[in-house]
Amino acid sequence: MLFTAFIFSIAIKLHGSKSGTMAMLTDAPNPRIEMDGHKPGPMKHLDAKTVGWIDASVSVLFAGLFAWAIYAANEAAADAVRHYGYNVDSGALVYIGAVIYLAPVACAFALASFSCFLRWRIKRFLHWLAVLGAIAPPLLSTAYVLAH
Repeated sequence: MLFTAFIFSIAIKLHGSKSGTMAMLTDAPNPRIEMDGHKPGPMKHLDAKTVGWIDASVSVLFAGLFAWAIYAANEAAADAVRHYGYNVDSGALVYIGAVIYLAPVACAFALASFSCFLRWRIKRFLHWLAVLGAIAPPLLSTAYVLAH
């Protein structure tokens, strides 16, 4: 650890004085760093409006899935009443999945698309939060089922 700190201090001194091999290496432009000094992210080539349209379309997709899941849950409940005369839990899991998973993800992508269209500063955070909200629950539940 101390050796690493020593090497970094020498590198900073060489870079600051613009002499030595470290200065020659750091004077060359780095292709991985853009003109503003930030490293390019995964959405480097997509502007905010394009990402906004993608988020909006994913939001519409999840909203459609939400509506379909609510319809399927109601149909399962009605089918149970037709066959057995009463309903205990037919369609309940689909309804819970729609309310707990599909509706919040649709709202998250809608908020992310609005933030991209309005060019809010937190647009990328909201986008990746929505992506995480869409991907994490299925992956975690699959990992749980496979582990047990």
